[in-house]
Amino acid sequence: MDELNPELYKKLFEYIENGCKQHDIEKDYVKYLLSMEQAESIEQLIKIYNNIFKLLAFIFYGSKNVPYNWYLYECWGYKPHRVVTELQEFYNDSILKWYKKQNNPTEEQCILCIVNLRECPNTENRQKEILEIAAGNVAESVYSLVSWRGQHYQTRIKIGKVSSFYNKQDLLNDYKRFSQLLAANGRIFDVVEEAFAKQHNIDYNELLVQHKKKLEEEEIARKKEEEQKMEEATNKKVKNFLAVVVIITLGIIFMIIIEKIGFFGIIIIIGLIGLIPKIFLTGKI
Repeated sequence: MDELNPELYKKLFEYIENGCKQHDIEKDYVKYLLSMEQAESIEQLIKIYNNIFKLLAFIFYGSKNVPYNWYLYECWGYKPHRVVTELQEFYNDSILKWYKKQNNPTEEQCILCIVNLRECPNTENRQKEILEIAAGNVAESVYSLVSWRGQHYQTRIKIGKVSSFYNKQDLLNDYKRFSQLLAANGRIFDVVEEAFAKQHNIDYNELLVQHKKKLEEEEIARKKEEEQKMEEATNKKVKNFLAVVVIITLGIIFMIIIEKIGFFGIIIIIGLIGLIPKIFLTGKI
């Protein structure tokens, strides 16, 4: 898929063209959307995606004065919803094209592409192609990122459907956790996710700071545990060494005593030592 097939996105292009004519917008937004194919970074792709999404919302609502939940494109109706899906697919295709343009793509670039795919009908195929190109140059942990990305999206959708405060809070906590994990791996949150975060008082940057702090604390705790284990191992070696020294010393002393007084003398000494507790208890021998 080196060239994007414009026929796949015909409805999206037509919707943009007709919407721009209806609202007297002179800028060629179809051409602007197609510039995704020449994007030099994921950040640039997201920027174009965001601007086109906001344009679609403007065309749908017919004004810049939109409701607080304007980003819920699932509620826009079949046709507008469909063109948003085409936008997401076009964006995913552009992610794959960007990845193919990289010379000897690194594991970091692969991960960046995977975490920044948007959930839509072609996500799984584009993801598969990216991973096939990466082959063995990416760790198995990338599949955890795939899972987190999917759960991040599904959790956001669920939050919009629940009415129970407590259920919603649990889901929001899950959403924040997945957001932390994705942000730590290069997720760039789009205009929909930013609008959702604003509505629910979520700060993605703060979540990332908290995640980094948690990792630092875990690293400090790990190093402290390693140091403690090393100290315990050292103390054990010292104790074992001292025990050997004592045994050897006693052995030498024992041999000297044998040489001086013989085995019979040792037996008498041991007997006398055995009488010591009796003397203390009874006062008699």
